[in-house]
Parts: sequence; C-alpha cells; structure tokens
Amino acid sequence: MCFTKKIKREQKRIKRIHPQPKPSFTTDEMIRCSGCYQKFKLDQIKINCAGCDQFFHCKIAGTCNGLKCNSLTNRGIPHKLSWCIRCVPNIPENKEKMTRDESCICNECLKY
Repeated sequence: MCFTKKIKREQKRIKRIHPQPKPSFTTDEMIRCSGCYQKFKLDQIKINCAGCDQFFHCKIAGTCNGLKCNSLTNRGIPHKLSWCIRCVPNIPENKEKMTRDESCICNECLKY
C-alpha cells in the first residue's frame, strides 16, 4: 500500500497563516471618562486612578501627599499616585479638583 498520495493530500490542505499588520498608535484615539461616561481624546484624560484603575478627565481628587503613595520610577524620579473622588475618604481636603496637581489623601495614607 502506498502512503505518499495521502501525505501529499494532507499537505495541500494545510492553510498558510500570514501575520497581521501591527496597529498604529495615535493620540486621536477616543477613551471613555469613568466620571461622566463621555468619550475624550487621550490628551484630554487627566488621571488614571490608583484605586479603581480607570481613566478620568473630571471627578479628580488629586495627587496623594501621604507617605505610602510616594515611589520612585525606574529613572529615580519621585512619583505620587493620583486618585478619583470615589476612591478617597470623604474629608474636606478631598474635594473635587480640576487637575491632578492639587493634593488629596488616600485611605491608606490616612490610616498611616
């Protein structure tokens, strides 16, 4: 019995898979704000909340000024975490702010 015909038939059935082109990244991409649920361009989003890991352009509590939220980047530059208004304790210092440059205090740093 000859098996060469069967092997040749199976080789013809194999589909070739070609790699997909990589998508290009632009700042024109739209992303949904988790505060007001409207879509904005990436350059209009102000923070990525450290508590809920969502993007916000509004309802910003600010950057935590506590000791636990301080860390260093790989380059040795100090970095402080930013928080949304829902993820921080309800105290007078944590009012809604317009930018991440204003300070707040998170739950962990408040306990510390």
